[in-house]
Amino acid sequence: MPDSIEHIGENAFSENMIEKLSLPKNLNSIEETVFYDNQISELTLPDNIESIGKAAFVENNIEKLTLPKNLKLIEGWAFDSNKLNELTLPDKVISIGECAFIYNQIEHLSLPKNLRFIDKFAFENNRIHKLSLPDEIEFIGDGAFIDNNIKEVYLPESIYWFADKAFDPFVKLKKKSFFNKIFW
Repeated sequence: MPDSIEHIGENAFSENMIEKLSLPKNLNSIEETVFYDNQISELTLPDNIESIGKAAFVENNIEKLTLPKNLKLIEGWAFDSNKLNELTLPDKVISIGECAFIYNQIEHLSLPKNLRFIDKFAFENNRIHKLSLPDEIEFIGDGAFIDNNIKEVYLPESIYWFADKAFDPFVKLKKKSFFNKIFW
């Protein structure tokens, strides 16, 4: 694709047999289901992308992913049902949508320092065993981290709300004395 492309519409390349993908450097967002159901195993994204739409890369074969440094928003199901085992999220990400990384193989997860919102089932059914929540996190949705290998989580003071089923029932939640503002 030529570097002059700034926008690719919904479903533009879905259900093809694309295996390797390097997107144009002027592209600033990725719309819904653009690369849904391909065979993508190698993905290169330009740094000026600020948002990735719903189901943009669902059902591919991506194993390693470094997201662009200017990315702020990852919508629901964006990378659902891939083979992700390595994921690098940039510090500018503030929101991760519903089921965004569900059904992958992520073991190590480092969440960006500016992340505020993790929607329901965002990281369900992975292999995460160690989780460190950013100091600025405010919301964690239902089932966000269920079906992983997490044993304990430290909850920062910034958290305003998290669902009672955000984690598996055996996960030990460690906290400070700030729970007067948490809603179970």
